[in-house]
Amino acid sequence: MATFVIGDIHGKYKQLKELLQLIAFDQQQDTLWCTGDLVNRGKKSLEVLQFCEALGDRFVTVLGNHDVFLLALYHGYSSDKKPSKCLQKILDSADVDRLMKWLQAKPFLHYQESLQAVLVHAGLPPLSSLEESLQGNQQLQGFFQSADKEEQLKDFLCHHLMGNEPRYINDAETNYDRYRYFINCFTRMRYCDLKGAPRYGYKGTPQHAPQKRTPWYALPQHPVISKQRVLFGHWATLATYRINVPKVHHLDTGCAWGGHLTALCLDGCTRRGYAIDQRFAVSCC
Repeated sequence: MATFVIGDIHGKYKQLKELLQLIAFDQQQDTLWCTGDLVNRGKKSLEVLQFCEALGDRFVTVLGNHDVFLLALYHGYSSDKKPSKCLQKILDSADVDRLMKWLQAKPFLHYQESLQAVLVHAGLPPLSSLEESLQGNQQLQGFFQSADKEEQLKDFLCHHLMGNEPRYINDAETNYDRYRYFINCFTRMRYCDLKGAPRYGYKGTPQHAPQKRTPWYALPQHPVISKQRVLFGHWATLATYRINVPKVHHLDTGCAWGGHLTALCLDGCTRRGYAIDQRFAVSCC
């Protein structure tokens, strides 16, 4: 039995199957973690959802920003820009209600204490302890899964999801503000300022970052970094960038942009003849 972590799939079904073959993934015994963004950009987004759902308990994923956007579309969000063809294919599918219920039940943060490993799509709130981040995730899951709050969820996703504020959780004046803060950190954040406020917009590598901006994982006072193994995706421009921070692993190697789809062996590696944290990759060209 082994546990593998893969980066953002983005509808690249063919490459997903190739990568699972490369690592000799056993659907009966192994577990597959994913950093989120299962959908969008890739033409086979529907097939990726169907395949991952069929893995049952052998598949663990967190929600990424593209997954949340799909859920918003499903609940009625609209804008001047039409949904991509791959997302529209999902929305038009006969399986859409079942798949969206499955996706909506996924967490924004996954923690396995036995592995001392935290899985997130983009980042961990810069000033929050692991316990505070897990509590934020628990509140989001309760909100997303409660049948009694379905109308509130639709209202939030359609009218209150978008926006960069608040910058600090203590500035949240409403539950919607609190939800937006955690969703932004978990699914969108790349950089923060030196005081720990998330900053959005710039997507490039750290050596070219604006002044007084630091990667969220490099903030010196971050309460979680170096204490847990942290696995994240979202940041395709880090594909060939070396992160020199202990226990931090970036998995989005730009499959959506013609790069690679990458897997990391997290647990049970030596029994399979792999090194701990050994990486595997397939081309997405």
